[in-house]
Amino acid sequence: MQIGWIGLGNMGLAMATRVLDAGHELIVYNRSSDKAQALVARGARLAGSPAEAASAELVVTMLADDAALEQVLGEGGALAAMGANTVHVSMSTISHGLALALTATHAERGVGFVGAPVFGRPAAAAAGQLFILGAGEPTALGRCQPLFDVLSQKVLSLGTEPAAAHLTKVLGNFMLISSVELLAEALNVARAAGMEPEALLHALTGTVFSAPFYAIYGRMIVAQDFSGPPAFSLPLARKDIGLATAAAASVSAPLPSAEPVRARMAQLMADGGSQLDLTALGKWT
Repeated sequence: MQIGWIGLGNMGLAMATRVLDAGHELIVYNRSSDKAQALVARGARLAGSPAEAASAELVVTMLADDAALEQVLGEGGALAAMGANTVHVSMSTISHGLALALTATHAERGVGFVGAPVFGRPAAAAAGQLFILGAGEPTALGRCQPLFDVLSQKVLSLGTEPAAAHLTKVLGNFMLISSVELLAEALNVARAAGMEPEALLHALTGTVFSAPFYAIYGRMIVAQDFSGPPAFSLPLARKDIGLATAAAASVSAPLPSAEPVRARMAQLMADGGSQLDLTALGKWT
């Protein structure tokens, strides 16, 4: 399958590499073209513009935020290059509002549009173990299946409205970020009380908090090593909290626990932590 890939950040690069290695023909675009060189060396074709990348039958966008996606799709960009046989697969974490707007603009142009954001870190992407939240018109979704097969351990169907997948992703990230903060606070209390934080983590993950998420993030917090490249950076996490609060406000639903977590991330960033991973919420002082 010929796939146009726009966006090669940490997640996008891991995903695109996996897709290329599976034998698909890849046309890649990234604003900083140096990030595409490893893929080009493996056989991908480098596009000179988003519109060129959008000449493929399936076009994946994996970008940092709403502004970046709007920029590549905008006037003279990727959306203008898409035709009736194109399916745009939106795999970024974007706002519910933008997903609704894109559903309308794609429909006006007769272009297929699928919401397919993912849960999982870059290591899971490289191993084809992502969870994909899929929503869109059934025929368009069906055309995405070869892509999903390469990247995912499971695809969760969320109906025919692409925005439902993006709202689910935003709310899921809100819960994930908030859970990291709660786990960090609990481990810090154990440490301050003279207990080994690892013992608390073992007790929690061996009983009522047995989800792999708690074990993975908990081990990272206990290790107190935040020096590696961020898989989910604090700025992106703060952006996602903002998307969740915006979605809540748009339907007049409360989300009171979001603000303290957002404030905590803002403080860490102000103290020089903008390059740190979300797990830095567990940094002991």
